[in-house]
Amino acid sequence: MQEAWRENAIDRLLAERAAAPFTPVRALSLRCGRQLLFKDESVHPSGSLKHRLARALYLHHLREGRLAPGMAVFDASSGSTAVSEAWFAERLGLRHFAVIPEHTSPAKQALIRSFGGECITVNPQRCCKQEAARLAQEHGGVFLDQFGNAARVVEWHAHNVAVELFTQLAERGMPLPDAFICGAGTGGTAASTGRFLRRTGRATRLLVVDPEESAFYAHFTGREAGCLCASRVEGIGRPAVEPAFDPALIDAMLRVPDAASFAAARWLKSRLGWSVGVSTGTNFIGAIHALAAGGQCVATLICDGGERYAGTLDNEDWLAAQGFHVAAWKEAIDRWYAGGDWLPPQAISASEPCRRSTGRAAE
Repeated sequence: MQEAWRENAIDRLLAERAAAPFTPVRALSLRCGRQLLFKDESVHPSGSLKHRLARALYLHHLREGRLAPGMAVFDASSGSTAVSEAWFAERLGLRHFAVIPEHTSPAKQALIRSFGGECITVNPQRCCKQEAARLAQEHGGVFLDQFGNAARVVEWHAHNVAVELFTQLAERGMPLPDAFICGAGTGGTAASTGRFLRRTGRATRLLVVDPEESAFYAHFTGREAGCLCASRVEGIGRPAVEPAFDPALIDAMLRVPDAASFAAARWLKSRLGWSVGVSTGTNFIGAIHALAAGGQCVATLICDGGERYAGTLDNEDWLAAQGFHVAAWKEAIDRWYAGGDWLPPQAISASEPCRRSTGRAAE
């Protein structure tokens, strides 16, 4: 009976993947014929880029024979992966428990619960991953382990966001972007994109953006990596480098001030009417940097929607309490959008570009 259930569950996930339409690409046309492309991952049924990862995690554990009907599954998350995991768990008849930082937005927690999941909040001084693993063992459940499994479950050659984007551009006869910008949470999106670009010989460079209070940028630039605080940009940034993060696949990194990420997300809504999450704001700042450095076409991601950050992104008192001066950043983005000059009000740390040939060899 359990084997029949597993086979049926795998078939259902594969059918959902096969039937899923490509997520749309939004184009922002700029001066002198330049373009900024946003692949909108917020339209997935579970509302974010993490829909792809959650599906891949369940497929992995099902194929390994670890899941059974009604079983409890646990994972550590800052919110969006947990939302997507709960969405799939509800459809597979599994009980989902999200082990999340206590500062995770109430809107995300409500979404997790709306899909039948349960939230277990953890003090910032405790490790969500260790707690999720402990609870899974204690209750005879399965630890999905998005951070430990992202590199192995996300395929570089198919069913990922980069392959889909480049297929869409080819179908439209559009040129390849000069750069692709994304953040790192698990490191899985950056790793799968980097492998795709290298192994298919694309000249597109991979730029990874990192928020404050995150270990990835320091690790990439050869400094001691580790932070005591949780990132205020939910979904990206980690206090320690995760296994999926592979610096060898990345061409350059940018550390983006948190105030800039919040300001950029708010700018996209106020100026373009796009309600986006804060990590999309981080991506946007990275894209502006790449265009200001001479790029003609740059691509990035809309990771999720802004409604998930109600109470922070739209809260002037909360932003002021964080010491964020978003008005200055929004003015800088306005000037860039109007005339192309990028003069950020605060220095942005950028790594030295890696000197790699554009004709990329396989790893």
